[in-house]
Amino acid sequence: MTPERIKDLRALCEAATEGPWEAWESSRACELASRVDAPSTGFKDKPEYAAVCYLSPYNKEFADCRFIATARTALPEALDEVERLRGEVERLRTALSTGTLALREQLRKARLPGGMTQDELLRELEEHYGPLEGFRAWLPKS
Repeated sequence: MTPERIKDLRALCEAATEGPWEAWESSRACELASRVDAPSTGFKDKPEYAAVCYLSPYNKEFADCRFIATARTALPEALDEVERLRGEVERLRTALSTGTLALREQLRKARLPGGMTQDELLRELEEHYGPLEGFRAWLPKS
């Protein structure tokens, strides 16, 4: 998801009636409504709600109506999570890069026991810990 797509979806959310929304079926339509601060005359059995829109019962199942109502708050939450996770990925990349550079420098300066070569050390490590393909790529050249 591109930053432009996130921006467009946020603008779509901000332009819509504030959530959360509720959905219910009536005899004439699927009704979508938002809670309001002041009582509304829109629904006599639910005066705390104001109508957002009506969907014809001929369009689709009630599941579509519930989806739209849920998406009103779920989409902004999902966008927040995407942005939070992107920040976490960037933080972890920075930490990994910093740690990798420090480890490379330590390996470069290290004197291997008994005159062992890096390849010999890696073979021994692989015997104990398994394949180290990615590890080999960032080792300093001996």
